Amino acid sequence: MIASSAVDKARVLGADWKDEIEFITVGLKHIKLWTLNGRNLTSQKGVYGSVPKEAHLVACYAFNKKTCVSGDAKGNLVTWSGRSATKAIKAHNGGLWALHSTKDKLFSGGQDGFIKVFNSKMEETEKIDMSKYTSFNPGVRAIDSNSKGVMLLGLKGGDVIN
Repeated sequence: MIASSAVDKARVLGADWKDEIEFITVGLKHIKLWTLNGRNLTSQKGVYGSVPKEAHLVACYAFNKKTCVSGDAKGNLVTWSGRSATKAIKAHNGGLWALHSTKDKLFSGGQDGFIKVFNSKMEETEKIDMSKYTSFNPGVRAIDSNSKGVMLLGLKGGDVIN
């Protein structure tokens, strides 16, 4: 263990590294941006401004770690600049449960059983209906890919699809 710190009274639901010393955590009542300095951790709370404050379920750094995005319980994809929310994009009906990024794409998965693909301008470029691939609950809980671009998906109904 490098360092340890209390995050929030509510659960931590997601975390992602930006680089070797910065990372983000999200949860039911928080979004925090962290800096590791030796064995010390410091954090700053996210500032929502005019963006609705919802429970954040997942977060990641996208597009070569230059853009921080989070997904909330209402299905919004929220972009961040530093510790300030810049905009919310309605991406899913129900919770936004999974995020994954590659060099030039952001993938979001939701309770609604869809995977949506966004470009670096945060424009939706593709929509995949996972109910076509399973007879169980198609809610998308996990998304990952390997170095060859092969996707790996975990669905709420228990399916793992690649």
